[in-house]
Formats: sequence, C-alpha cells, structure tokens
Amino acid sequence: MENIGDSKGSKKVVVDAVSVDKLGIKDKEGNWYNYNTLSMGPEGVSSLQESFKVLSKGCVLQLFLRNDKIESFKVLEEAVKDDVVTYDVLLGRMNEKYPDWSMCVSELRVDWDKQAAYAVVRVSVGEGRFMEEVGDANQVNCGKFIAPHFVRMAVTRAKVRAFKNLLGESVVSEEEIR
Repeated sequence: MENIGDSKGSKKVVVDAVSVDKLGIKDKEGNWYNYNTLSMGPEGVSSLQESFKVLSKGCVLQLFLRNDKIESFKVLEEAVKDDVVTYDVLLGRMNEKYPDWSMCVSELRVDWDKQAAYAVVRVSVGEGRFMEEVGDANQVNCGKFIAPHFVRMAVTRAKVRAFKNLLGESVVSEEEIR
C-alpha cells in the first residue's frame, strides 16, 4: 500500500467479490474493504450502492483509503466478460447476417402502478424465418438510471433474446442482467 500521510493510502486491487448491501470489496488476497458511510445520508448510500452494482469479479480498482475504509475508488480496468454480450454487438451481427431483418412488438403490457412492463417482440429475417421472444422490466430488475425507462428496457430485452436465438448465441446479454 502506498501511504499518503499516517492514516491515508491508496491501493490497487483485483476484485474477487462485491457486497452491494454492505458496500464492501474483497480483493484476490481475501481482504475486505468497506466504504466509509458515516458522513453519508440515505440517498448517498443508495447512490453508492448503485455504483457498486457495476463492479464485478476481475475488475481492477484503485482504492483510496482512510483508516482502512474506502473513501473513494477508481475503476482502472473493467472485468473481461467472455460470457456477456451487449445489444450493440448483437445488432451489428444481425445487420451483417440478416441485412433485411425487421421487427415488430406484438404485445406490450404495462402496469403503471407497479412500474412493470412485459413485451413480446417478433424479429423476422426473411423466407418465413422469425423468432418471437419476451422481455420484462421493472423498478427492481433495472438499474437506477434505466428504471425510468423500464418500458423500453422490456422491449430491448425481448429484441436481444430474439437476436441471440436467431444468431445461435448462447451467452447472456448485458441488458438482461442490468
């Protein structure tokens, strides 16, 4: 650990585990580092928990510590996710393999009281070939920044699932786990 004064320090770590509830990060050596939340209100803690949700095993962080508590952190390297694909990557593959593909939303149900949406999407690639898939989204299974757009996320998840099946992809999409 690089010391900055007596009680401050900076440490580069490879994440092995993350606790969103306790705002903790476990490094590859098995050491846990928790965030200093004493001066934060509930909104600050909630916001920080959202930022912890994007951290995953294998990412490299620079922790800025005071008295062995995290004061702040910086993501140096994202974790390599071989088993996760993004919408834009799948869209590019669809455009390459099926340049004339088309899509329609065949069903969309929204419960405004529960802030939940359910979508059925049909993606056609010509010659009678199509894939129909479902997607859902709500305030619980969407991140803080996506939650207000839960209806669009339900449609996006359905499209992604149809794309993956048409392309023969067996990986999970980032949109499905956000």
